[in-house]
Amino acid sequence: MAKFLNNKNVLKNLVITGSEKEYGKQTIQGIFRSLTEPLLEQQSPEGLVLLKLSNTEGINSVIKRLEFSDVKMYSYCDNLINEKVINIEKNSIWGDTEFILILAPRYSAVLIWDWSILNNGMSQVCLILNSREITDIANLIFENSTIALNEYLTTYAPDRREQKTMNTAINKIVNCLDNVNQEMVFSQAEKENLSKTEDLLKEYEQISNKAKMTAHEIKNHISVIDLYSKILEKRIENNKLDAETENSVRNAISSINKSAKIISSFISELRSYATPLFCEKQLSKVVEEVINLAKPKAKEKGIIVENYVEEQYRVHIDEIKMQSVLLNLIYNGIDAIDKNGRITLKTAGKKNNQVILHVKDSGNGISKEIVSKIFDEGFTTKDDGNGQGLTICKKLMEEQYGRIELKRTGEDGTEFELLIPTI
Repeated sequence: MAKFLNNKNVLKNLVITGSEKEYGKQTIQGIFRSLTEPLLEQQSPEGLVLLKLSNTEGINSVIKRLEFSDVKMYSYCDNLINEKVINIEKNSIWGDTEFILILAPRYSAVLIWDWSILNNGMSQVCLILNSREITDIANLIFENSTIALNEYLTTYAPDRREQKTMNTAINKIVNCLDNVNQEMVFSQAEKENLSKTEDLLKEYEQISNKAKMTAHEIKNHISVIDLYSKILEKRIENNKLDAETENSVRNAISSINKSAKIISSFISELRSYATPLFCEKQLSKVVEEVINLAKPKAKEKGIIVENYVEEQYRVHIDEIKMQSVLLNLIYNGIDAIDKNGRITLKTAGKKNNQVILHVKDSGNGISKEIVSKIFDEGFTTKDDGNGQGLTICKKLMEEQYGRIELKRTGEDGTEFELLIPTI
């Protein structure tokens, strides 16, 4: 490993010799997030994180989580400075080179990249996990620091011991790179197929880019939700609350986390058609969790949501997808009720190895003129609707080898029938 001499940017040389492949910003952001997860997933995160970043877009949530943890974090640039993070760069020799270095109990990692080397929006990388080479890189960075950091190398000495956190990090990085490569191949294939019609190609690109931007932005907000739910949990632990208030707040946090999980699942489907993850579940418990998620919205209109699902039924489902179907139907029911109504979820026996579940509301019903269109994509009667709700419900039920049908509708309300595979 080269030594720190004559104020030369040795880290840039490590990028040039580190790999032959070129990676885009999205891929490097994915690697960045993956490297921090083994650190943040510890029960009591501790260690040292050194950063030099020109732009935190796409990784803001990770930076916030690091700041909120007990990890010591220092910056080698001014754009990360705040009440917890300070700039400790001695000489401005790193130029456009960016990096993250992690030293923690039984886990060490370094990622270095530089967009100025290729000038094409791509970069080679120097990526090292749990190796003694990290000691040499750390020393190079330490020598250009205004504070003494050598004690961290003594406390968290990088080594070659095989361990779970390292393997987890490697798997996530490989998956990240593989997903991005697959996406690039898929996009290229789509473009080639559409090349005969220039206008159609442009439309495809616009829709694809919009979907990616939307997914990216929503994921950022989900990360913020996740961050502040953890903040609330810590504050509950540090403050004495009466039992009723504490229970109420914890239930609220649990509902927030479950909703964020459901949203994340759908965001993933903007990038790919996710294969259902089937598991055995007690249907009454699944329904109970969904009702808890819907209660705040129902309460605003004085609506009661009832669970009459018998405990005997166990089903074979993708829990997240099933929750999404039920939540969609309940929300539709709430929208259909003016005030002080009732929504009921009730089992009605079995049919051909499928549990029959009825979701009934006391709303205004669906007019006969549009009954045949309610599952059509894009059809909606709501001013702020996009016509995707029932279309998605039908798709998700079919993915789980189930079915959804409109059983009846009228002035006294609407009832949907779900057929769910049982064990």
